[in-house]
Amino acid sequence: ISGSCFRLISHRKLLWSASAFQISCGFAIRNRSSNMSSSLGRTRRRTSPYFPSPVASSAAVSNISAETAEKEMGAKSNCKRKPKGQKPSASTKKNKQAKVKVERTKSFEPKWWGNVINDGSEYPPVHTLILGTHPSIASLSKNEMYGHPLNAFWYLAGDAIGFRRSAAVSPTTGKPYVYYHDHLRYDDGHIVEYSQQLERIVAKGFAMWDIVAECEREGSLDQDILEEKPNQIREFCEGTLINIKQSGVKRIVIANGTTGSKFFVKHFTEWFVDG
Repeated sequence: ISGSCFRLISHRKLLWSASAFQISCGFAIRNRSSNMSSSLGRTRRRTSPYFPSPVASSAAVSNISAETAEKEMGAKSNCKRKPKGQKPSASTKKNKQAKVKVERTKSFEPKWWGNVINDGSEYPPVHTLILGTHPSIASLSKNEMYGHPLNAFWYLAGDAIGFRRSAAVSPTTGKPYVYYHDHLRYDDGHIVEYSQQLERIVAKGFAMWDIVAECEREGSLDQDILEEKPNQIREFCEGTLINIKQSGVKRIVIANGTTGSKFFVKHFTEWFVDG
């Protein structure tokens, strides 16, 4: 019995010793972690903008008032960086336009065979209206629709109808336009002037116009158009704007991408929805 009691007492002492060791280790770990956090706190305080020197005295610290710190932090918080890729808002565009005076520009009159060809002949009724957004600076200066030499419209129309717009060579560098020169259907023998290009396309029953009648725009990009007014496109298609004989516009082609489409939907929402 005494041997059994001795073993039991020894076993209990061993358990107590193990428990005491765990407790002591726990205290040691807590003390060490608290020491580390306090040392990190001291490191942060020493390296903060208000404690530039590790041996800064309390007198130097007292020279920085709470009011000064609040002002500095407030100034930093008010400095907001503009996210990359963010497009300027409409108000930003208007402010920019207010600084730079931009003259309003007007689009051309609608082009169809009734006001382009004056030979007294009858041509097919207008079946398709091709819409640009608004003439570019190059088009307005030349008084030609799609007048920029790199605009693809007349190259595509020429291939479809049977003419060539130009030699597709840059007049300044003498180098060919790589996107057109070697890819057009007709050679230089089929080059015609702008007036003849216009006559050939309207004689096939096409009409040409712009969505925006007048606007303010710095440059030639559609995305910079402001304060726009639309043309009377619906009246043209219904034959009430001008006397279009056998008016029968069946389709509208928007030739200048999504920006032009947005202007069309903006100003002709009800007509667009009703079809």
